[in-house]
Amino acid sequence: MNAIDEAIAKAGGVVALATALGLDRYQTVQSWQRTGSAPAHVCPDIERVTGVSRRRLNRRGQQIWPEPSLSTESLGAVQ
Repeated sequence: MNAIDEAIAKAGGVVALATALGLDRYQTVQSWQRTGSAPAHVCPDIERVTGVSRRRLNRRGQQIWPEPSLSTESLGAVQ
């Protein structure tokens, strides 16, 4: 199961996800399902509604929203 299918299942179906996102047409969600990727601008909303990470919902998700790295500089080195 890919991330779009997972989001659809968690939302309760294609129509339910479209409604939760405020979309007028459920066919929009079906097109994401066919391609296996949602447009970047809706991924944060899908994540908010379903809990599925935006990084997984778009083919370029890891590039668009990179995981924050933990370095000793960002944490403030403990001495």
